[in-house]
Amino acid sequence: MSDIQESGFGRATDDVTIVTTIEVVAVTSEKIKVTRPTMRALILAWMTVASGTGTTSLTVRIRSGDDASGTLRSEAVDHDTTAGEIHTWMVAAEEDVSGVDEVQYSATVRQTGASANGTVGDATILVFLF
Repeated sequence: MSDIQESGFGRATDDVTIVTTIEVVAVTSEKIKVTRPTMRALILAWMTVASGTGTTSLTVRIRSGDDASGTLRSEAVDHDTTAGEIHTWMVAAEEDVSGVDEVQYSATVRQTGASANGTVGDATILVFLF
């Protein structure tokens, strides 16, 4: 069994606006020191989302860094929904980490078909380095 060597988290309690169909960051982890030459990262994130008018699905992702342009680390997970629904969504990723001093990850969300903004009301991300 692997032992957790380092860990970090992020928590967003202020609402985050999902501007129509633009991918936005829901929550970002703190920066976590990489303490060995090679480590494995496990990233778990979940968020509560109220979808905007016209929304047919939500796509949640985990990316490296603190913005929506970071390298994709998870599958792009699509969840069917309808406008105005409030749901909690989860996404997970893992990756081998080497050659860097620290890592940081973000969970993002994007609406499909939306003609109005949605809202992330609560989001958490956990990162474990083995």
